[in-house]
Amino acid sequence: MESIHTIIARAALAMDLAEEDLRTIFAQGAQKTYEAGAWLFHESAPRNWAGIVQAVELEIVRGLYGSTPVLARLGPGAMIAEGALLDNTPHTTGAFTREGVVVWQV
Repeated sequence: MESIHTIIARAALAMDLAEEDLRTIFAQGAQKTYEAGAWLFHESAPRNWAGIVQAVELEIVRGLYGSTPVLARLGPGAMIAEGALLDNTPHTTGAFTREGVVVWQV
């Protein structure tokens, strides 16, 4: 697994952000590991954190009941739940990991 510093540098470059700004935001965070089959958050739930995927992958899905189509698969370096840094609206999607995932959360 790459270090959070390497992942932040790559994410900042991809998003055209100043690396130091992204480092400052995520310096307040901590690594969190989710087991296989875990939900990171659900659609309509409050946004409690933002994160960067460190290892493995997760799926962004839509729908609360029954069928939940996969909208995206996010791997190392991808930011998730970044809306938490902007406002306090609820999640419009859910995030699920089939194999487990490591996320740096703030």
